[in-house]
Parts: sequence; C-alpha cells; structure tokens
Amino acid sequence: MTKTKISTTEAANQMVANTEGLDYEAFMEWVEYRRVIGKPVKPGMYPWLISRMVKMGDRQREAVEHSAGNGYQGLFLPTGTAKAAIQPGDVW
Repeated sequence: MTKTKISTTEAANQMVANTEGLDYEAFMEWVEYRRVIGKPVKPGMYPWLISRMVKMGDRQREAVEHSAGNGYQGLFLPTGTAKAAIQPGDVW
C-alpha cells in the first residue's frame, strides 16, 4: 500500500472546491489577482480567506470586483458610494 503525497497547493485547492457557500470562481479570481500584483495568497491562508468569503454570502463576487478594481491587497465589501450619499434636494 503506497501513500500518495499531495502538495499543499493541491490540498488547498481540494478544500476550496469542497467548501459549501463559497463562490469558487470569485475565490479563484481573487487568488489570480493577488498573483498578478505580486502578492500571492499562500495556501496556508486559504482557510482564513475561505471563511471570510463565505461570511460575505452572495456578495463575494462584489467584494472581489470592488477590491481588485480599487487595487486593494485585502478583500473588502464596498461600504457605499458617493452617489448613494447624495440625496434628492441636497444643496451644494
């Protein structure tokens, strides 16, 4: 009986693929974005990142698009927009 050794990256990828509530495509887009900017997500950080993204629920993709679009290294949900802050009837 031979044990098959799997790499840390393979183990992390299996964890990602089998996590309920995780937007797999959004997760992989974030990992790729971080690689492109020279700040790769180390496989040991996957559990933390997965947990954070699952807590974002159906807004995971929104967080990835917002964070990458603003050049952030961290993953953040948008807190609001300038347009939302301006109310009808506001005086400039």
